Amino acid sequence: MKTVEKKVVTLNVNGKTYDFLVGDGIHEVSEGETLAVTLRDRLHLTGLKIGCDQGACGSCTVIMDGLAIASCMTLTLDCAGKSITTIEGLADSETGELSGLQQSFVDNCGFQCGF
Repeated sequence: MKTVEKKVVTLNVNGKTYDFLVGDGIHEVSEGETLAVTLRDRLHLTGLKIGCDQGACGSCTVIMDGLAIASCMTLTLDCAGKSITTIEGLADSETGELSGLQQSFVDNCGFQCGF
């Protein structure tokens, strides 16, 4: 019996490395899965929201290699080897202190509804 080797996609999210098997299994990332779904459903990073699911509202915005992107319009497989920062990743990783942007959301009763 021939063993089929699964492809692996590696993401760097908020400074941590994650490896996902690519496929159609229950714990695998499908080729059509968006980054928004991977971040929310697999990594439980729920700070980003899936609003319009068409890349227009900005509630799924993340930083990838220094640029803001709509994670609902970006395939997870296209993010292999990229550096991704979510809203959770803006806090100080050692102290947990909120970044200026995060604190502004708290201070001004803001919510992530647009870009």
